[in-house]
Amino acid sequence: MDLELSFQLHLDWSAIELRGVLTQKDDEGWKYVIIFISRSNNNTESNYSSYEGQILVVIW
Repeated sequence: MDLELSFQLHLDWSAIELRGVLTQKDDEGWKYVIIFISRSNNNTESNYSSYEGQILVVIW
């Protein structure tokens, strides 16, 4: 991890879980994973619309 380089945060929501991946590209264009995160949705979150789920994953 190089704090001088930019990071990319990839987030995803499904009716089952929330997922995120933090990555970084080096000066040669190689992409490296910094961390994977995920968690299961509760019963209420599983019923969210796609729009609500995408907002949830950003807030999470």
